[in-house]
Amino acid sequence: MSLLSADAVEALVDAAREGQLPADKPAPDKPRKRRASSIRVVDFRRTVKFKAEHQDRLKRAAETFCRVAATRLTSELRTHADLELMQVEQGMWSRVHADLTATSLCGVLAPGEDRPPVVLALEQPLVLEAVDRLLGSDGSAEVVGRSLTEVDRLIARRFFTTLALCLGSAWKEMCSEELELQRVMSYEQLADVAAIEEPTLVLTVEVKLDRVSTIMTLLVPYNAIGALLARMRSAPARDTRSGEAVAARLRDIGIELRAEVGEIELTADQVLRLAPGDVLALDSPVAGGVVLYADRVPLSTARPGRNGRRRAVQVDSTLEDRR
Repeated sequence: MSLLSADAVEALVDAAREGQLPADKPAPDKPRKRRASSIRVVDFRRTVKFKAEHQDRLKRAAETFCRVAATRLTSELRTHADLELMQVEQGMWSRVHADLTATSLCGVLAPGEDRPPVVLALEQPLVLEAVDRLLGSDGSAEVVGRSLTEVDRLIARRFFTTLALCLGSAWKEMCSEELELQRVMSYEQLADVAAIEEPTLVLTVEVKLDRVSTIMTLLVPYNAIGALLARMRSAPARDTRSGEAVAARLRDIGIELRAEVGEIELTADQVLRLAPGDVLALDSPVAGGVVLYADRVPLSTARPGRNGRRRAVQVDSTLEDRR
């Protein structure tokens, strides 16, 4: 620490009287510890209305639709078609509608005109390829991208009808209701099919043809399936008495029971040359007894013998082991 001289002290006092004290050097800032962020990003566009069990039911129906549609389209379009379920997600109608391609053509399906519909959206390359095939093309010429004409839309409706039949069979197996194609509309017209905030399940299907690999999207608004899911969830418990009634009726059915000593395979020539006195060696051992069959089902081995003046067999314990 250094001492100030008398002149320096006097100069400092004069400066204080005039209000001209030297500024203090700012203290160095200490590094502050950053507080961990407590903000969590939440996507309010994503809904959880469809529970896991709901998604599983609809996923199985979509996979059934893919198998049926692949076979049907292969036949109608005369080219190999492959459909595979790629993704299942849910969100509000406004978002899932915005995610569709603007040139998509959409089929609206419902059990009736007054029922909330489900939507099948096809990208334009798939529609053009299907129209080209339905008009008789063998696939050798390149399909030119273009806006859909009225003729294209008319033929595309037939393509949607085929897909609606395939989806309807899977839908009926899931909830005992049939889907029918109500109308075909453009991407812009589809916006008003459901409310903006309607929870919607999106099932994305990849469609592969010879020259095309594109996307087909199935949109299932909750108002179109909610009541059906509630009804399926509250289905009555299985009635065990029905099984007992069926078993009681089956007990009175007659079944042919036979005892087989053994068998041997011969050619047609050997069979024709059989004569009295010929000995045929069967494939079963001597100590093996005989085998009892109910129709064509083997039940047990048995020991041959007699009961009075009739031939008889005695069942081995093997019968109990097979039950």
